[in-house]
Amino acid sequence: MTGQCTFYNRGTSLFHSEFGVEGITNLSALNTSIAKASQWPVSRDNPVLFHRGLWWIKESRLEEAFGEIRGIETVVAASQLLQAEGLRYAIESNRRRKYQNSGSIPWQFNEPYPNGHCTSAVDYYAEPKATYYAIARAYEPVRVMAQFPAQAWGGHLVCLSTYPRLDDQLRSLNHLGIVEPPAFSTDRPMACGSRSPWATAGSS
Repeated sequence: MTGQCTFYNRGTSLFHSEFGVEGITNLSALNTSIAKASQWPVSRDNPVLFHRGLWWIKESRLEEAFGEIRGIETVVAASQLLQAEGLRYAIESNRRRKYQNSGSIPWQFNEPYPNGHCTSAVDYYAEPKATYYAIARAYEPVRVMAQFPAQAWGGHLVCLSTYPRLDDQLRSLNHLGIVEPPAFSTDRPMACGSRSPWATAGSS
């Protein structure tokens, strides 16, 4: 899945407003507003979900990311993960362009109707979805961020830091006991998914 990352990596907005990522609502909201017999299948062929959010039902995207999904609980987890990661990446991409981009206003915070799918961060009953917490983390005053060409890294064997002197910066913090030095330098490739060579002091 490269489209999301490619789009935001090439961002040129001066102020980014009314953008969002769709995701299914919370399971508790589904159970409150839609009979369980009408919650499945999660597709545009379901007349109840068709009425409750046709525009935002993207079953093909879920299948592309996770393969065949069985069960409404798993669909909720998978859909909300894609929404959270997608919106987090978009906001962080804007923040990485902080001198070219002056702000971000994602759409949307809440919803006026109990939709099945929507771009909201909070469901109709004011319960946060996973994306609510992802957005909160993306807006942290101090945030470590990275640019990627894709959301999934299957088949990619090597990562390479674009800031080869990161080690020097981290070593300057070593005397404070914040970090411990790595066994190798970040200016050399390392396997994706491996544990970072830098560990917080005292961590295992």
